[in-house]
Amino acid sequence: MIAAHLGDAQPDLDCLSVVVNDGVVGGYRIGAHAPRHCDEAARMRFGAAQMAAGIERLLPAWQVHAPLHAKAARRTCADCALAALLAVRRQRRWSLERTLELGAQWLHTLGLAGESGFLTYRTASGIEALALEHKVCCLHFRRRDGQRCSTCPKRPLQERIACLKDEG
Repeated sequence: MIAAHLGDAQPDLDCLSVVVNDGVVGGYRIGAHAPRHCDEAARMRFGAAQMAAGIERLLPAWQVHAPLHAKAARRTCADCALAALLAVRRQRRWSLERTLELGAQWLHTLGLAGESGFLTYRTASGIEALALEHKVCCLHFRRRDGQRCSTCPKRPLQERIACLKDEG
């Protein structure tokens, strides 16, 4: 996703491998290949098709080892996609409207429409901002401090917005 918007070429994700040490992801590698040089729209289509195929391929492989609900997994993938888009937005300085449009486009192309979204809110200084609107809990609260993330769907909407304003 990041390459689709910030680069001039899209890597072939079939060349991607994951480095795992004792069951923990320790990094990624992309094997030697010729990335696709094309316009942004073509990079998006190619990248989204590969990511969607990867999700469909990896989910059953994971479920062999651990219980994972397909709906929760897809929603987490959608959250990750939109989080990457927010990261790109900071570099590209897209308008709120453009980011919302691209987010919907990515989720649709990934087959994840409706599985995540953006929450629009006003910062303490009155600026309109975006945050992830999770549809599934990310389990952040299972960390040491026991606190839910600022955009946890288990928090009431007004509480989420208040947390976001405090962070911003």
